[in-house]
Amino acid sequence: MIVHGQFELLLPDHEQIWALTRRLDDQVLVMVANCSSEQARVPADAIPDLTGARLLLATHGDSTALELEPWESRIHLLG
Repeated sequence: MIVHGQFELLLPDHEQIWALTRRLDDQVLVMVANCSSEQARVPADAIPDLTGARLLLATHGDSTALELEPWESRIHLLG
């Protein structure tokens, strides 16, 4: 799934956040990362709803919050 599927960059112009999805069939990986030394907020309408998502990887603990600590990143699986 990580190698195959449709890639979409979600916030191409955001100065702090790198967010993307990778879709394959009915599964969606959602990756968000704060690439700065300041706290950042992911716009709620910028990423898919993470309700029910499985957290696959996190640098700062288990969370689906839209607030990201400095240098925090997460990968969620939907579907």
